[in-house]
Amino acid sequence: MYIDRAQNFARIDIGLVYQAPLVVEVPGLDGSPMPQKIGTATMDLDPEMVRVRNGTAVLTSSSMPVPETHRSFRLSARMAGQSQIAGAVEEHSATLISLIDHLEFLLHKPLDIVSVSVCDVSPPLVIGERRECSSYASGGTVIGGRMLLVPNDMRWTISGEERCISLTDYHTVSVKVETARWWYLKAIATYYAVDRFIALWIALEILCTVDDVSVKQPVRLDCQHTLDQCPQCGKPTLRAVKGEALKEYLGKYGVENPDIKKMWQLRQVVHGKNLFGPADSKELTEQVGILQMVIFSGLKRHLGSAAEVAPTATPGGGPVIGWMAAGGNSEITAEDIALDTLQTASP
Repeated sequence: MYIDRAQNFARIDIGLVYQAPLVVEVPGLDGSPMPQKIGTATMDLDPEMVRVRNGTAVLTSSSMPVPETHRSFRLSARMAGQSQIAGAVEEHSATLISLIDHLEFLLHKPLDIVSVSVCDVSPPLVIGERRECSSYASGGTVIGGRMLLVPNDMRWTISGEERCISLTDYHTVSVKVETARWWYLKAIATYYAVDRFIALWIALEILCTVDDVSVKQPVRLDCQHTLDQCPQCGKPTLRAVKGEALKEYLGKYGVENPDIKKMWQLRQVVHGKNLFGPADSKELTEQVGILQMVIFSGLKRHLGSAAEVAPTATPGGGPVIGWMAAGGNSEITAEDIALDTLQTASP
């Protein structure tokens, strides 16, 4: 087993796809700015191995089929660690995210993670030897962080008995309600949990002002003591506290205090707090579902949509499917030996 070896090494292979940049293949006639033909560019791969925390990484070509407008390649990271194969991706997620962020910045395009596989490459490797391996159906989710995908949450069913699309209940609403709905639709249009949480939180802040939820408290000093009145004039120091108002709004929709506290902690990501660790990722997916139900319910009320009219939100007892994995063993090939030799070579 991977964890029982004196030196534990896992090779994590990540299949990446991006939309190729457009290039002018045939320029316009007589200096026209409109080209006669536009094509897509192919980016060269630098085969040099680089050292990263706890291992090495290299880019290799990929044979995965992609549309003509896209390109694919593979990121292979050989990492030393303490986890079994099943936990290797989570153990090294911070390094993997940093590598993918670097590649995306260079490409200036988002990368789709289409595959993630892990193989035990603890030395020595022998051709034909069978080693433990795992593969994941949802690579972005298992890596986590900003690539964490919103899971298929079957605890809630957002549907309705009616199957008719109609404008009969349409009516003009305030600009604030329109904006909150826009952010809600922005949230459900993204598959990334971090993006969805931020968009939903913006909608929450808007709806909180629409409902005129306000909490006033005395001024709190940096030492955490409160100042009830001004020491000079004696006037009360009561002022509206936005954070407490948002917490009260969540409570009105049945969100319990532990979840409100978790949401408030996750909300600090907009102030630069790093919430891209594996533990935070698990919290994020759970809180996104709760927050979405709050905004959904608030919008239904402000839009004048009857509770029984689709879409409706119905709590159920279904599972939350984040990602699926398959484990087993695979045979070490000459390609594995060659790649391992490259990744263990001295710089």
